[in-house]
Amino acid sequence: MGTVSLILARGNELFAATNQAQVYQSFDQGDSWQLLGDTLPTQPYGADLLFEKNNAVFFTQNIGAGPYNFRCIAGFAGWMWEELPHQSSALISMVANDSLIFTLLNGISISSDLGETWTAIPDPPITGYIKLLLATNDYLYVSHGCQVLRTPDLGETWEDITGILDEEGYEAPYNCSSVMALAPHGDQLMISMYWGGGVGKLFVSYDAGANWTVLNTFPVDQHVYAMISKNYVLYAGTASSTSGLFYTGDLTNWVDFSDGLESYDLSTMQLAATEEYLFKTGSTINSHRIPLVDLYDWDFSLENLEFMDASGDGFWEPGETLDIAMELCNNGAEDHGYYPGATLEADSNLVTIQFPNYWFYVMDAGQCLPVSFSVLADSTVLEGTSVDFIAYPITLSCDDMPQYCIEGDTLNFSIEISSPTGIADESKPVSNTFALHPNFPNPFNPITTISFNIPSAGKTTQLLIFDISGQLVEALADGQYLPGDHKILWDASLHASGIYFAKLLYNDHHAVQKLILLK
Repeated sequence: MGTVSLILARGNELFAATNQAQVYQSFDQGDSWQLLGDTLPTQPYGADLLFEKNNAVFFTQNIGAGPYNFRCIAGFAGWMWEELPHQSSALISMVANDSLIFTLLNGISISSDLGETWTAIPDPPITGYIKLLLATNDYLYVSHGCQVLRTPDLGETWEDITGILDEEGYEAPYNCSSVMALAPHGDQLMISMYWGGGVGKLFVSYDAGANWTVLNTFPVDQHVYAMISKNYVLYAGTASSTSGLFYTGDLTNWVDFSDGLESYDLSTMQLAATEEYLFKTGSTINSHRIPLVDLYDWDFSLENLEFMDASGDGFWEPGETLDIAMELCNNGAEDHGYYPGATLEADSNLVTIQFPNYWFYVMDAGQCLPVSFSVLADSTVLEGTSVDFIAYPITLSCDDMPQYCIEGDTLNFSIEISSPTGIADESKPVSNTFALHPNFPNPFNPITTISFNIPSAGKTTQLLIFDISGQLVEALADGQYLPGDHKILWDASLHASGIYFAKLLYNDHHAVQKLILLK
Protein backbone atom coordinates (compact mmCIF):
# COMPACT_ATOMS: atom_id res chain seq x y z
CA MET A 1 0.00 0.00 0.00
CA GLY A 2 2.81 2.46 0.79
CA THR A 3 2.45 5.37 3.19
CA VAL A 4 -0.54 7.70 3.39
CA SER A 5 0.02 11.05 1.69
CA LEU A 6 -3.56 12.37 1.66
CA ILE A 7 -6.62 11.28 3.61
CA LEU A 8 -10.31 12.18 3.71
CA ALA A 9 -13.41 10.87 5.48
CA ARG A 10 -17.03 10.40 4.49
CA GLY A 11 -19.02 9.33 7.54
CA ASN A 12 -17.15 6.29 8.84
CA GLU A 13 -15.60 5.58 5.43
CA LEU A 14 -12.00 6.57 4.77
CA PHE A 15 -10.15 7.25 1.54
CA ALA A 16 -6.36 7.53 1.37
CA ALA A 17 -3.94 8.39 -1.42
CA THR A 18 -0.50 6.86 -0.95
CA ASN A 19 3.00 7.91 -1.91
CA GLN A 20 2.77 5.30 -4.69
CA ALA A 21 -0.10 7.23 -6.30
CA GLN A 22 -2.87 4.72 -5.57
CA VAL A 23 -6.12 5.27 -3.70
CA TYR A 24 -7.40 2.96 -0.97
CA GLN A 25 -10.62 2.63 0.99
CA SER A 26 -11.27 1.59 4.60
CA PHE A 27 -14.53 0.69 6.35
CA ASP A 28 -13.02 -0.07 9.78
CA GLN A 29 -11.42 3.19 10.87
CA GLY A 30 -8.17 2.44 9.04
CA ASP A 31 -7.52 -1.01 10.55
CA SER A 32 -7.57 -2.51 7.05
CA TRP A 33 -7.49 -1.07 3.54
CA GLN A 34 -8.53 -2.21 0.09
CA LEU A 35 -7.73 -0.73 -3.30
CA LEU A 36 -10.44 1.66 -4.48
CA GLY A 37 -11.60 0.37 -7.85
CA ASP A 38 -8.79 -0.92 -10.05
CA THR A 39 -5.16 0.17 -10.24
CA LEU A 40 -4.58 3.75 -11.38
CA PRO A 41 -2.33 4.22 -14.47
CA THR A 42 -0.02 6.61 -12.62
CA GLN A 43 3.66 6.99 -11.93
CA PRO A 44 4.52 5.12 -8.68
CA TYR A 45 5.16 8.26 -6.67
CA GLY A 46 3.38 11.45 -5.69
CA ALA A 47 -0.23 12.46 -4.94
CA ASP A 48 -1.39 16.05 -5.39
CA LEU A 49 -5.18 15.93 -4.87
CA LEU A 50 -7.68 13.64 -3.17
CA PHE A 51 -11.25 14.93 -3.15
CA GLU A 52 -14.73 13.44 -2.70
CA LYS A 53 -18.13 14.68 -3.85
CA ASN A 54 -21.44 12.81 -4.29
CA ASN A 55 -20.06 9.26 -4.60
CA ALA A 56 -17.19 10.40 -6.79
CA VAL A 57 -13.55 10.43 -5.69
CA PHE A 58 -11.08 12.66 -7.55
CA PHE A 59 -7.32 12.06 -7.72
CA THR A 60 -4.63 14.18 -9.34
CA GLN A 61 -0.95 13.43 -9.94
CA ASN A 62 0.96 16.42 -11.34
CA ILE A 63 3.86 14.55 -12.93
CA GLY A 64 5.15 14.41 -16.50
CA ALA A 65 2.91 14.73 -19.53
CA GLY A 66 -0.18 13.20 -17.91
CA PRO A 67 -2.81 12.01 -17.75
CA TYR A 68 -3.16 14.03 -14.57
CA ASN A 69 -6.78 14.00 -13.44
CA PHE A 70 -8.86 10.93 -12.55
CA ARG A 71 -12.32 10.28 -11.21
CA CYS A 72 -13.70 7.15 -9.55
CA ILE A 73 -17.48 6.72 -9.64
CA ALA A 74 -19.46 4.40 -7.37
CA GLY A 75 -21.99 2.39 -9.40
CA PHE A 76 -23.76 -0.95 -9.50
CA ALA A 77 -20.52 -2.64 -10.57
CA GLY A 78 -18.52 -1.00 -7.78
CA TRP A 79 -15.94 1.75 -8.04
CA MET A 80 -14.51 2.44 -11.50
CA TRP A 81 -11.66 4.82 -12.36
CA GLU A 82 -11.73 6.98 -15.48
CA GLU A 83 -9.76 9.91 -16.84
CA LEU A 84 -11.45 13.29 -16.56
CA PRO A 85 -12.08 14.99 -19.92
CA HIS A 86 -9.81 17.87 -18.92
CA GLN A 87 -6.13 16.80 -19.11
CA SER A 88 -4.29 19.90 -20.33
CA SER A 89 -3.31 20.76 -16.76
CA ALA A 90 -3.39 19.20 -13.31
CA LEU A 91 -6.37 20.12 -11.15
CA ILE A 92 -4.55 20.29 -7.83
CA SER A 93 -7.14 22.29 -5.87
CA MET A 94 -10.88 21.68 -5.38
CA VAL A 95 -13.57 22.90 -2.98
CA ALA A 96 -17.30 22.28 -3.16
CA ASN A 97 -20.68 23.28 -1.81
CA ASP A 98 -23.89 21.27 -2.12
CA SER A 99 -24.25 21.76 -5.87
CA LEU A 100 -20.92 22.87 -7.38
CA ILE A 101 -17.25 21.93 -7.50
CA PHE A 102 -14.75 24.78 -7.81
CA THR A 103 -11.24 24.36 -9.22
CA LEU A 104 -8.40 26.43 -10.69
CA LEU A 105 -8.46 26.05 -14.46
CA ASN A 106 -7.24 29.14 -16.28
CA GLY A 107 -8.71 31.04 -13.37
CA ILE A 108 -11.64 29.80 -11.27
CA SER A 109 -14.00 27.32 -12.91
CA ILE A 110 -17.11 25.51 -11.70
CA SER A 111 -18.66 22.15 -12.50
CA SER A 112 -22.16 20.89 -11.74
CA ASP A 113 -21.61 17.46 -13.33
CA LEU A 114 -18.78 16.05 -11.22
CA GLY A 115 -16.01 17.42 -13.41
CA GLU A 116 -17.38 16.37 -16.77
CA THR A 117 -17.50 20.00 -17.92
CA TRP A 118 -16.08 23.21 -16.46
CA THR A 119 -17.28 26.81 -16.79
CA ALA A 120 -15.11 29.81 -15.96
CA ILE A 121 -16.41 32.46 -13.57
CA PRO A 122 -15.04 36.03 -13.17
CA ASP A 123 -11.79 36.11 -11.22
CA PRO A 124 -11.32 38.32 -8.15
CA PRO A 125 -9.63 41.71 -8.68
CA ILE A 126 -6.17 40.50 -7.65
CA THR A 127 -2.99 39.74 -9.54
CA GLY A 128 -1.10 36.55 -8.93
CA TYR A 129 -1.78 33.07 -7.60
CA ILE A 130 -5.31 32.41 -6.31
CA LYS A 131 -5.84 29.93 -3.49
CA LEU A 132 -9.25 28.29 -3.09
CA LEU A 133 -10.11 28.25 0.61
CA LEU A 134 -13.73 27.20 1.14
CA ALA A 135 -17.08 26.96 -0.65
CA THR A 136 -20.38 27.21 1.22
CA ASN A 137 -23.87 27.54 -0.20
CA ASP A 138 -23.60 31.31 0.42
CA TYR A 139 -20.02 32.21 -0.51
CA LEU A 140 -16.84 31.15 -2.26
CA TYR A 141 -13.72 32.18 -0.31
CA VAL A 142 -10.31 32.68 -1.96
CA SER A 143 -7.02 34.28 -1.01
CA HIS A 144 -3.86 35.74 -2.46
CA GLY A 145 -1.11 36.01 0.11
CA CYS A 146 -2.86 37.47 3.15
CA GLN A 147 -5.67 39.06 1.17
CA VAL A 148 -9.02 37.23 1.58
CA LEU A 149 -12.03 37.74 -0.69
CA ARG A 150 -15.50 36.23 -0.96
CA THR A 151 -18.19 36.19 -3.63
CA PRO A 152 -21.90 35.46 -3.13
CA ASP A 153 -22.76 35.25 -6.83
CA LEU A 154 -20.12 33.11 -8.56
CA GLY A 155 -17.70 35.95 -9.19
CA GLU A 156 -20.06 38.65 -10.38
CA THR A 157 -19.13 40.65 -7.30
CA TRP A 158 -16.15 40.22 -5.00
CA GLU A 159 -15.72 41.61 -1.50
CA ASP A 160 -12.36 42.08 0.23
CA ILE A 161 -12.86 40.76 3.79
CA THR A 162 -9.22 40.86 4.89
CA GLY A 163 -9.89 43.44 7.60
CA ILE A 164 -7.48 42.93 10.51
CA LEU A 165 -6.18 39.56 9.29
CA ASP A 166 -2.93 41.04 7.97
CA GLU A 167 -2.60 43.54 10.83
CA GLU A 168 -3.06 41.60 14.09
CA GLY A 169 0.11 39.52 14.26
CA TYR A 170 3.75 39.98 15.16
CA GLU A 171 6.30 42.77 15.10
CA ALA A 172 9.15 42.92 12.58
CA PRO A 173 10.92 40.95 11.28
CA TYR A 174 7.68 39.00 10.91
CA ASN A 175 5.18 39.87 8.19
CA CYS A 176 1.86 38.33 7.22
CA SER A 177 2.66 35.83 4.47
CA SER A 178 -0.37 33.66 3.61
CA VAL A 179 -3.62 32.04 4.65
CA MET A 180 -2.95 28.50 5.87
CA ALA A 181 -6.51 27.26 6.49
CA LEU A 182 -10.14 28.40 6.55
CA ALA A 183 -12.69 26.11 8.20
CA PRO A 184 -16.34 26.33 9.31
CA HIS A 185 -17.02 25.71 13.00
CA GLY A 186 -20.76 25.67 13.63
CA ASP A 187 -21.98 29.13 12.58
CA GLN A 188 -18.48 30.54 12.85
CA LEU A 189 -15.55 30.76 10.46
CA MET A 190 -12.02 30.03 11.64
CA ILE A 191 -8.95 31.22 9.73
CA SER A 192 -5.23 30.64 10.29
CA MET A 193 -2.77 33.31 9.12
CA TYR A 194 0.95 32.58 8.64
CA TRP A 195 3.44 35.30 9.57
CA GLY A 196 6.66 33.56 8.59
CA GLY A 197 9.27 32.02 10.82
CA GLY A 198 6.84 29.31 11.90
CA VAL A 199 4.47 31.65 13.76
CA GLY A 200 0.90 32.64 13.06
CA LYS A 201 -2.46 33.79 14.41
CA LEU A 202 -5.97 32.35 14.59
CA PHE A 203 -9.08 34.46 13.98
CA VAL A 204 -12.82 33.86 14.26
CA SER A 205 -15.74 35.44 12.41
CA TYR A 206 -19.37 35.30 13.51
CA ASP A 207 -20.75 36.84 10.31
CA ALA A 208 -19.34 34.72 7.46
CA GLY A 209 -16.09 36.71 7.33
CA ALA A 210 -17.38 40.28 7.27
CA ASN A 211 -15.59 40.92 10.57
CA TRP A 212 -12.77 39.08 12.33
CA THR A 213 -11.64 38.75 15.95
CA VAL A 214 -8.15 37.56 16.85
CA LEU A 215 -7.94 34.51 19.12
CA ASN A 216 -5.12 35.25 21.50
CA THR A 217 -6.19 32.26 23.58
CA PHE A 218 -4.47 29.74 21.31
CA PRO A 219 -1.73 28.31 23.58
CA VAL A 220 1.28 28.48 21.23
CA ASP A 221 2.72 30.91 18.69
CA GLN A 222 3.34 28.24 16.03
CA HIS A 223 0.98 28.64 13.08
CA VAL A 224 -1.97 26.31 12.60
CA TYR A 225 -1.59 24.33 9.38
CA ALA A 226 -4.87 22.41 9.42
CA MET A 227 -8.23 22.70 11.21
CA ILE A 228 -11.39 20.63 11.34
CA SER A 229 -14.61 20.91 13.31
CA LYS A 230 -16.42 17.77 14.45
CA ASN A 231 -19.32 17.45 16.89
CA TYR A 232 -18.89 21.13 17.87
CA VAL A 233 -15.25 20.59 18.84
CA LEU A 234 -12.54 22.44 16.90
CA TYR A 235 -9.25 20.60 16.30
CA ALA A 236 -6.20 22.61 15.24
CA GLY A 237 -2.83 21.13 14.27
CA THR A 238 0.38 23.12 13.97
CA ALA A 239 3.17 22.45 11.51
CA SER A 240 5.67 22.45 14.35
CA SER A 241 7.62 19.45 15.64
CA THR A 242 7.38 20.87 19.16
CA SER A 243 3.76 21.93 19.73
CA GLY A 244 1.42 19.41 18.07
CA LEU A 245 -2.39 19.23 18.10
CA PHE A 246 -5.01 21.04 20.23
CA TYR A 247 -8.79 21.10 20.63
CA THR A 248 -11.36 23.47 22.12
CA GLY A 249 -15.10 23.59 22.69
CA ASP A 250 -15.40 27.30 23.45
CA LEU A 251 -12.48 28.93 21.58
CA THR A 252 -11.11 30.01 24.96
CA ASN A 253 -9.90 26.88 26.71
CA TRP A 254 -7.56 24.73 24.62
CA VAL A 255 -6.41 21.21 25.44
CA ASP A 256 -3.19 19.61 24.16
CA PHE A 257 -4.24 16.56 22.14
CA SER A 258 -0.76 15.27 21.26
CA ASP A 259 -0.50 12.23 23.53
CA GLY A 260 1.57 9.54 21.85
CA LEU A 261 3.20 11.90 19.34
CA GLU A 262 6.85 12.86 19.45
CA SER A 263 9.26 14.97 17.44
CA TYR A 264 8.26 15.30 13.76
CA ASP A 265 5.10 13.22 14.32
CA LEU A 266 3.75 16.25 16.20
CA SER A 267 3.59 18.17 12.94
CA THR A 268 0.22 18.27 11.19
CA MET A 269 -0.30 18.53 7.46
CA GLN A 270 -3.89 17.31 7.13
CA LEU A 271 -6.81 16.38 9.42
CA ALA A 272 -9.83 14.17 8.72
CA ALA A 273 -12.58 12.94 11.04
CA THR A 274 -14.94 9.97 10.94
CA GLU A 275 -17.75 9.58 13.47
CA GLU A 276 -15.30 7.94 15.88
CA TYR A 277 -11.71 9.03 15.20
CA LEU A 278 -9.59 12.00 14.27
CA PHE A 279 -6.90 11.19 11.68
CA LYS A 280 -3.79 13.21 10.90
CA THR A 281 -0.93 13.15 8.46
CA GLY A 282 2.31 14.97 9.18
CA SER A 283 5.81 15.61 8.03
CA THR A 284 6.93 11.99 8.48
CA ILE A 285 5.86 8.76 6.79
CA ASN A 286 3.49 8.04 9.69
CA SER A 287 -0.22 8.78 9.89
CA HIS A 288 -2.08 8.63 13.19
CA ARG A 289 -5.56 8.38 14.69
CA ILE A 290 -7.07 9.14 18.10
CA PRO A 291 -10.66 8.81 19.39
CA LEU A 292 -12.69 11.98 19.06
CA VAL A 293 -13.37 14.09 22.12
CA ASP A 294 -16.96 14.12 23.39
CA LEU A 295 -17.31 17.40 25.26
CA TYR A 296 -21.08 17.44 25.08
CA ASP A 297 -22.13 14.05 26.41
CA TRP A 298 -24.67 15.60 28.77
CA ASP A 299 -26.09 13.47 31.55
CA PHE A 300 -29.08 15.10 33.24
CA SER A 301 -31.77 13.55 35.40
CA LEU A 302 -34.86 14.54 37.37
CA GLU A 303 -34.97 13.18 40.91
CA ASN A 304 -36.65 13.49 44.32
CA LEU A 305 -40.21 13.97 43.13
CA GLU A 306 -42.56 15.48 45.73
CA PHE A 307 -46.16 16.81 45.80
CA MET A 308 -48.02 19.28 48.00
CA ASP A 309 -51.65 20.27 47.58
CA ALA A 310 -52.67 23.81 48.52
CA SER A 311 -54.78 22.77 51.53
CA GLY A 312 -52.13 20.41 52.85
CA ASP A 313 -54.60 17.59 53.56
CA GLY A 314 -52.88 15.17 51.18
CA PHE A 315 -55.63 15.24 48.54
CA TRP A 316 -55.58 17.08 45.23
CA GLU A 317 -59.17 18.24 44.96
CA PRO A 318 -61.09 19.70 42.00
CA GLY A 319 -60.32 23.42 41.69
CA GLU A 320 -57.18 23.10 43.84
CA THR A 321 -53.55 23.92 42.98
CA LEU A 322 -50.94 21.20 43.34
CA ASP A 323 -47.23 22.02 43.66
CA ILE A 324 -44.98 19.45 42.00
CA ALA A 325 -41.34 19.67 43.06
CA MET A 326 -38.26 17.79 41.88
CA GLU A 327 -34.53 18.26 41.42
CA LEU A 328 -32.70 18.71 38.12
CA CYS A 329 -29.24 17.15 38.35
CA ASN A 330 -26.24 17.64 36.07
CA ASN A 331 -24.57 14.26 36.49
CA GLY A 332 -21.85 14.93 33.90
CA ALA A 333 -18.27 16.07 34.25
CA GLU A 334 -18.78 19.42 32.47
CA ASP A 335 -20.58 22.62 33.46
CA HIS A 336 -23.62 23.44 31.31
CA GLY A 337 -23.79 27.16 30.52
CA TYR A 338 -26.69 27.49 28.10
CA TYR A 339 -29.98 27.54 30.05
CA PRO A 340 -30.54 23.95 31.18
CA GLY A 341 -33.96 23.26 32.64
CA ALA A 342 -36.99 21.00 32.78
CA THR A 343 -40.43 20.82 31.15
CA LEU A 344 -43.63 19.33 32.58
CA GLU A 345 -46.48 18.07 30.40
CA ALA A 346 -49.88 16.56 31.25
CA ASP A 347 -52.13 14.30 29.19
CA SER A 348 -55.35 16.06 30.27
CA ASN A 349 -56.91 19.41 29.37
CA LEU A 350 -58.66 19.37 32.76
CA VAL A 351 -55.49 20.64 34.42
CA THR A 352 -53.44 23.77 33.74
CA ILE A 353 -49.69 23.85 34.25
CA GLN A 354 -49.16 27.51 35.00
CA PHE A 355 -45.50 27.67 33.94
CA PRO A 356 -44.52 24.41 32.21
CA ASN A 357 -40.84 25.36 31.64
CA TYR A 358 -38.21 26.00 34.30
CA TRP A 359 -34.77 27.29 33.30
CA PHE A 360 -31.39 27.95 34.89
CA TYR A 361 -28.66 30.20 33.51
CA VAL A 362 -25.90 27.68 34.23
CA MET A 363 -25.47 24.40 36.09
CA ASP A 364 -22.15 23.21 37.42
CA ALA A 365 -21.00 19.64 36.95
CA GLY A 366 -22.42 17.44 39.71
CA GLN A 367 -24.95 20.07 40.78
CA CYS A 368 -28.63 19.44 41.62
CA LEU A 369 -31.07 22.37 41.72
CA PRO A 370 -34.75 22.50 42.77
CA VAL A 371 -37.45 22.73 40.11
CA SER A 372 -41.13 23.35 40.86
CA PHE A 373 -44.38 23.55 38.92
CA SER A 374 -47.90 24.65 39.90
CA VAL A 375 -50.80 22.68 38.42
CA LEU A 376 -54.43 23.78 38.77
CA ALA A 377 -57.18 21.15 38.56
CA ASP A 378 -60.40 22.20 36.85
CA SER A 379 -63.28 22.60 39.30
CA THR A 380 -65.49 20.37 37.11
CA VAL A 381 -63.13 17.41 37.07
CA LEU A 382 -64.72 14.14 38.14
CA GLU A 383 -63.74 12.36 41.32
CA GLY A 384 -61.11 9.70 40.72
CA THR A 385 -59.71 11.23 37.52
CA SER A 386 -56.09 10.21 37.09
CA VAL A 387 -53.73 12.60 35.31
CA ASP A 388 -50.56 11.30 33.68
CA PHE A 389 -47.54 13.60 33.74
CA ILE A 390 -44.18 13.52 32.02
CA ALA A 391 -41.21 15.66 33.02
CA TYR A 392 -37.92 15.79 31.14
CA PRO A 393 -34.69 17.82 31.02
CA ILE A 394 -34.43 20.34 28.19
CA THR A 395 -32.33 23.30 27.05
CA LEU A 396 -33.79 26.68 26.12
CA SER A 397 -33.62 27.19 22.32
CA CYS A 398 -31.04 24.46 21.87
CA ASP A 399 -31.54 24.71 18.09
CA ASP A 400 -29.30 27.79 18.25
CA MET A 401 -26.55 25.86 20.06
CA PRO A 402 -27.15 22.15 19.30
CA GLN A 403 -24.12 21.06 21.28
CA TYR A 404 -25.97 22.09 24.44
CA CYS A 405 -29.13 20.09 23.75
CA ILE A 406 -29.93 17.75 26.64
CA GLU A 407 -31.08 14.19 26.21
CA GLY A 408 -31.95 13.00 29.69
CA ASP A 409 -34.23 10.36 31.16
CA THR A 410 -37.90 11.27 31.44
CA LEU A 411 -39.87 11.12 34.67
CA ASN A 412 -43.35 9.61 34.28
CA PHE A 413 -45.94 9.65 37.06
CA SER A 414 -49.70 9.76 37.67
CA ILE A 415 -51.73 11.72 40.23
CA GLU A 416 -55.37 11.18 41.11
CA ILE A 417 -57.72 14.07 41.69
CA SER A 418 -59.86 13.24 44.74
CA SER A 419 -61.46 14.66 47.88
CA PRO A 420 -60.65 13.85 51.53
CA THR A 421 -63.84 11.80 51.90
CA GLY A 422 -63.02 9.75 48.83
CA ILE A 423 -66.04 11.21 46.99
CA ALA A 424 -66.46 14.50 45.16
CA ASP A 425 -69.92 15.24 46.57
CA GLU A 426 -69.94 15.16 50.37
CA SER A 427 -73.72 14.71 50.43
CA LYS A 428 -73.37 11.17 49.11
CA PRO A 429 -73.66 8.32 51.64
CA VAL A 430 -70.60 6.65 53.11
CA SER A 431 -69.28 3.92 50.87
CA ASN A 432 -70.23 0.39 51.88
CA THR A 433 -67.86 -1.34 49.51
CA PHE A 434 -64.47 -2.90 50.03
CA ALA A 435 -61.76 -0.94 48.19
CA LEU A 436 -58.09 0.02 48.36
CA HIS A 437 -57.49 3.26 46.48
CA PRO A 438 -54.25 4.37 44.76
CA ASN A 439 -52.01 6.17 47.20
CA PHE A 440 -51.39 9.90 46.86
CA PRO A 441 -48.95 11.13 45.91
CA ASN A 442 -47.41 8.38 43.83
CA PRO A 443 -44.45 8.43 43.29
CA PHE A 444 -43.75 9.94 46.71
CA ASN A 445 -40.89 11.02 48.98
CA PRO A 446 -41.09 10.07 51.80
CA ILE A 447 -44.77 10.38 52.91
CA THR A 448 -47.86 9.19 51.07
CA THR A 449 -51.54 8.78 51.95
CA ILE A 450 -53.23 5.41 51.52
CA SER A 451 -57.05 5.43 51.46
CA PHE A 452 -59.37 2.44 51.76
CA ASN A 453 -63.03 1.52 52.34
CA ILE A 454 -64.49 -1.28 54.43
CA PRO A 455 -68.20 -2.27 54.28
CA SER A 456 -68.91 -3.19 57.92
CA ALA A 457 -67.45 -3.34 61.41
CA GLY A 458 -66.56 -6.34 63.51
CA LYS A 459 -63.88 -7.74 61.27
CA THR A 460 -60.12 -7.33 61.57
CA THR A 461 -58.60 -5.04 58.93
CA GLN A 462 -54.91 -5.20 58.01
CA LEU A 463 -52.94 -2.78 55.81
CA LEU A 464 -49.50 -4.21 55.12
CA ILE A 465 -46.50 -2.90 53.10
CA PHE A 466 -44.31 -5.36 51.18
CA ASP A 467 -41.14 -4.73 49.17
CA ILE A 468 -40.66 -5.97 45.62
CA SER A 469 -39.25 -9.29 46.86
CA GLY A 470 -42.43 -9.98 48.85
CA GLN A 471 -40.85 -9.25 52.23
CA LEU A 472 -43.15 -7.58 54.77
CA VAL A 473 -41.57 -4.24 55.71
CA GLU A 474 -44.29 -2.54 57.73
CA ALA A 475 -47.83 -3.07 59.12
CA LEU A 476 -49.80 0.17 58.96
CA ALA A 477 -53.13 -1.18 60.28
CA ASP A 478 -54.10 -4.29 62.23
CA GLY A 479 -57.42 -4.04 64.06
CA GLN A 480 -61.13 -3.27 63.76
CA TYR A 481 -62.37 -0.19 61.89
CA LEU A 482 -65.77 1.41 61.52
CA PRO A 483 -67.41 0.98 58.11
CA GLY A 484 -66.65 3.69 55.56
CA ASP A 485 -63.65 5.55 54.24
CA HIS A 486 -60.27 5.66 55.98
CA LYS A 487 -56.83 7.06 55.20
CA ILE A 488 -53.44 6.27 56.71
CA LEU A 489 -50.15 8.09 56.21
CA TRP A 490 -47.04 6.01 55.48
CA ASP A 491 -43.73 7.63 56.33
CA ALA A 492 -41.09 5.70 54.34
CA SER A 493 -38.10 7.75 55.55
CA LEU A 494 -36.31 4.62 56.74
CA HIS A 495 -36.78 2.71 53.51
CA ALA A 496 -34.82 2.78 50.24
CA SER A 497 -36.15 4.03 46.92
CA GLY A 498 -38.01 1.40 44.97
CA ILE A 499 -41.33 -0.29 44.32
CA TYR A 500 -43.52 -1.37 47.23
CA PHE A 501 -46.97 -2.91 47.50
CA ALA A 502 -49.80 -1.99 49.87
CA LYS A 503 -52.03 -4.98 50.66
CA LEU A 504 -55.44 -4.53 52.33
CA LEU A 505 -56.90 -7.62 54.08
CA TYR A 506 -60.50 -7.69 55.34
CA ASN A 507 -62.40 -10.89 56.12
CA ASP A 508 -61.93 -12.97 52.96
CA HIS A 509 -61.23 -9.95 50.76
CA HIS A 510 -57.88 -8.51 49.75
CA ALA A 511 -56.62 -5.76 47.40
CA VAL A 512 -53.18 -4.56 46.33
CA GLN A 513 -51.82 -1.22 45.07
CA LYS A 514 -48.31 -0.44 43.80
CA LEU A 515 -46.38 2.36 45.52
CA ILE A 516 -43.25 4.04 44.12
CA LEU A 517 -40.82 5.60 46.56
CA LEU A 518 -38.42 8.05 44.85
CA LYS A 519 -35.77 9.71 47.01
